[in-house]
Amino acid sequence: MVTDSLIYTSKDQQGKIQIHEELSKFLDSLRGVSAIIIFLSHFIQIYLIPLIGTETYFWCFSEIFASYAVMSFFVLSGFVITTSILKNIERNGKFDVKQYFVSRIARIYPPFLFSLLLSILVYFIITSFNLHGATTFRLPGDLYVAREKIIIDIGRYVKNLFMLPGFVGKWKSISINGPLWAITYEFWIYIMAMFFVLWFKNKKLIKGAVPFLAINYFLCLTTNTMFFFITSIWIIGAVGALIYHKKIKAKNIVVYPILIFVFFVLIQAVAKGESVLFPYIGYREYRFQFLAVAFLAALMWFQKIRNLLNHKFFREISRYSYTLYVSQFPILLLSFSFLHQYFVKYGVLFRSMVFVLLAVIIFGFSSWISKYVENKKFFLEKITMVANYVALKSIWKSGLEK
Repeated sequence: MVTDSLIYTSKDQQGKIQIHEELSKFLDSLRGVSAIIIFLSHFIQIYLIPLIGTETYFWCFSEIFASYAVMSFFVLSGFVITTSILKNIERNGKFDVKQYFVSRIARIYPPFLFSLLLSILVYFIITSFNLHGATTFRLPGDLYVAREKIIIDIGRYVKNLFMLPGFVGKWKSISINGPLWAITYEFWIYIMAMFFVLWFKNKKLIKGAVPFLAINYFLCLTTNTMFFFITSIWIIGAVGALIYHKKIKAKNIVVYPILIFVFFVLIQAVAKGESVLFPYIGYREYRFQFLAVAFLAALMWFQKIRNLLNHKFFREISRYSYTLYVSQFPILLLSFSFLHQYFVKYGVLFRSMVFVLLAVIIFGFSSWISKYVENKKFFLEKITMVANYVALKSIWKSGLEK
């Protein structure tokens, strides 16, 4: 979701840590495919499931494929961010925490803040004009609705602004834009990775080990098992990057991900009880870890699989996949407000036209707005400029006090 597109550059430009062009294109293509699957799932959830209900194989498969697509984003994130950290260390001789943190903020926050503003705008459009959804989205005969009505919860917006739902597991994302939950988890994984590298690479006990262990203690104390689960998926991608860049020597590349999987199952077993060791349908998340291991193996072993998805169409979508992910749900809800009654009334041809029209609008809008909100270079310059100004002001002030 949040990771940068992997634009290949030559070995001379990148040093020893590099992702080969073929793999770079494949990872971008995979991100594009995942983005399409998630959009399809959200369209199905909002528009089709009210007609057919949730007790159908169609809904089941849609939900599973979308969940796998989201998990693939976390695997990709683990791979790409670990590669970025290795480049950071190679370039600076040690881990430059300021460079890493500013880079992540410049990448994750602009589209995220835009999505919050977009969600507020959608709320005011629907409520100000008393559109369908202002009081309820449900029509007589609906078997399901993605949201009962459009609501705005200021408390949730404030919590999301500081990425707190991913840290405090019981806090939820905003109703208008539920998919933002994944961004808050990814943000805290970035923070955990930062402290971990500070600890083990830079040997910073106070700045690295203490906050890393404190965060883990808080997560265990609040039984935020979802965070450990998401992190285990992310780490599988990270281990893949370490193996790919020859930082870990392993004859069998699946050994490390399996060990990580077992470790996190045991952690969750402590929190949830021993029954978690024998998962039933309610613990479907463990399928994701196995899927991540299979994905990592396929990524490393089977070139035919990489060639199957390696297409410039998918790579183009990957360029704005983050903006697409955080923008699509409120736009779909707004369109549903206008089109729901007609979607129920008319047949397959009209519904197909609605899908195509919405796909064109949402993908086109996301592509256009991403040129501004995903302009990482621009935001990096602005954040660095502000940080330097604050630092200089602080030095000047301390000098005056002396």
